[in-house]
Amino acid sequence: MPKTPYDSLLTQISKILEETRTDFKEGSNRFVLTSNWEIGKRITEIEQGGEKTAKYGVRVIERLSKDLNERFGGGYSVISLREKGEKAGGKS
Repeated sequence: MPKTPYDSLLTQISKILEETRTDFKEGSNRFVLTSNWEIGKRITEIEQGGEKTAKYGVRVIERLSKDLNERFGGGYSVISLREKGEKAGGKS
């Protein structure tokens, strides 16, 4: 069964977060900053689909917030994910 773009996004972000947690435990804040930018970039790519702005009604961030909070135990609000996307240059 082929993965949807959303499934790929969730897998990529989960991998980034797992790597960041390991790196953060080792004391490197640089990895946290880099991972936040990478997460925002990936959200923007999926949400905007190659356009300059996201399409009206796209609910990627809301779904991603729910799934990441279930998988990683909280801290991934819609607002924080939207901010990551904006810092990576996205416009929703």
